[in-house]
Amino acid sequence: MGDDQPKPKRETFADPERARARIERVDEVLGMLTRGARSTRVCAEKSREWGVGLHTVQEYVREASTVLKYVVLGDPEDIRAQIVAGIEDIRRRCREKTRSFVLRRGEESELVEVPDPDLKTALASYEAVAKACGIVVTKVQEVPADTKPEETLEALEAAAKKLREAIEAKRGGAN
Repeated sequence: MGDDQPKPKRETFADPERARARIERVDEVLGMLTRGARSTRVCAEKSREWGVGLHTVQEYVREASTVLKYVVLGDPEDIRAQIVAGIEDIRRRCREKTRSFVLRRGEESELVEVPDPDLKTALASYEAVAKACGIVVTKVQEVPADTKPEETLEALEAAAKKLREAIEAKRGGAN
């Protein structure tokens, strides 16, 4: 290529819509590969379906293959840390969940957000973290429907403390 000709642009994440489409497509290819589809068939099918070049779909396949290799061949501690981080994100979102209401007063209306934490799912996330860390939780904490949020948060914090203690004890025993 001469100096006066522009280089071909590589796909970048500057455009959020294109980035989102790429992530969704790589995820779809990943699903197809995990179900046993051959990459050559995936490339041909998806190239036609998405209206993109074969090379673009091959890049998606390479990216999906990298994810699979990481999961299969990756360090178990890294994988476990990633799982725990994901669960922690879900737990945080459950505790921060809100519900929106529109209050109308005559001609005026106001949008009001009220805390509405999903404490049952947040509590279950602690059990999932324990399983990911190899800790067996023998007692499941049930949250009655009529429990006040403050009481449930106290129960969550107590469960989290027990879980942290169990993890620390396990780490201390492994060293």
